[in-house]
Amino acid sequence: MKNRTFKALLDFESEGRIFIKDNLYTAFYRNGKYTLVAENGEFNFSLELMDRVAVAWKSSFEEVAE
Repeated sequence: MKNRTFKALLDFESEGRIFIKDNLYTAFYRNGKYTLVAENGEFNFSLELMDRVAVAWKSSFEEVAE
């Protein structure tokens, strides 16, 4: 597995964590899970949940090729 990079398509907040339009955010793969780093905190997701979040947030967050 590798790190994944996402671009915020608009300003949005999820569970108090902030993402700013046009900024890039990295989901670091380590120890069998992803840690997605936002402006003011982070999320820890399993592999399956990271995929589900990418789909659920598709209107505000898009994955970019590294």
